Amino acid sequence: MIKILISAVLAIVLVSCNNNDKNKDKINDSIELSSISQTSCVFNINLDSVGYNEIRLSDFFKGVSYIPLETNDKALLGRINQFYMKGDTIFILDAAIAKSVVMYDKKGKYLGNVGEKGEGPSEYLEPTDFGIDNNDLYIIDYKRQRILFFSLPDLKYKSSMSLKYDMSGRSRYGCIENGHICTDIYYSSKIPAYLVHEIDTNSKIEKRWLSPLSYNRGYFSSTYFTGESFFSKTDVGVRYKHIASDSVMRIENGEMYAYLTFRYNERPSYNDIQNNSNNTLASLRSMGLFLILSIIRKAKNLFCFFLIEGII
Repeated sequence: MIKILISAVLAIVLVSCNNNDKNKDKINDSIELSSISQTSCVFNINLDSVGYNEIRLSDFFKGVSYIPLETNDKALLGRINQFYMKGDTIFILDAAIAKSVVMYDKKGKYLGNVGEKGEGPSEYLEPTDFGIDNNDLYIIDYKRQRILFFSLPDLKYKSSMSLKYDMSGRSRYGCIENGHICTDIYYSSKIPAYLVHEIDTNSKIEKRWLSPLSYNRGYFSSTYFTGESFFSKTDVGVRYKHIASDSVMRIENGEMYAYLTFRYNERPSYNDIQNNSNNTLASLRSMGLFLILSIIRKAKNLFCFFLIEGII
């Protein structure tokens, strides 16, 4: 059974950050994690005391428009994994069926695809994430472990870079913000020492953040069930949340900050989860504490979010 909770928090408690940016989170002697930068406050939401009230969508939106998307042989969408609007153009990533970034105008007319599928320098095979940074549109090709860059507004291919920073690590999701390139890190056969890193255009690792043991309760899978990116890229900035964590991080100008935490009395520790099951995700779900967060909007004293609590 999946229980879906749509909540709006009308009062948010601001708490000071206790992080000391001189302290490093050491996993072992060979891997030293970059510190979480200090910020004046984080948002702290206590789920045990959240009130529930009827809220009208008209309080958030001036209007709703229905846009039927044109379909053809090149634009048969199976799933909308991500979408962006730039000017009058709608960009949609379907990572499941079309495996392309497809473009439409504001009336839903098909305009074309960004790039082509294939193994050429300007082509991709398995796009799993994309975004817009200033005048560049970028696509992460998981299969080939590359990031491709296309110029805006003409969408001409500019360049690509490798994500192969070592022989076995792979990246599925990422964000580029003012030229800072951050991606996830995943190993199929071992627990990674960290979950996110910043790399330069030569794939050299500049920073490493977030131990999966302390931040994500030991869970380190590379994907949600539905394939959504861990990086939320909206007009309010870049946010990061992994599937088993109760915290949301903010990424800005090459730094990572604590942004939002959820607290509740029944939060299990890493040891609780491991004692319940050898599978971290199955343990979280069986304990009724499997949280997926999709941030919508923060405005004034109102923080609106979708929260899904999974229970087997």
